[in-house]
Amino acid sequence: MGLIHIELFATLDLIGQAPGGPEEDPVGFPFGGWQAPLMDEVAGAQVGAAYEGTDAPAGPTDL
Repeated sequence: MGLIHIELFATLDLIGQAPGGPEEDPVGFPFGGWQAPLMDEVAGAQVGAAYEGTDAPAGPTDL
């Protein structure tokens, strides 16, 4: 049987959220976009390593 691995962007209190800008979560979440200003080369390498060797698409796709 195969395995399914899930990569989830989550806050320390385990709130799942997209890592983009404030416009992504405009209702009920005043802190949208908090992660984007904190990304650097080290964080980018960690994200890249999480997806390396998977069948995950490299960018946005139409499903």
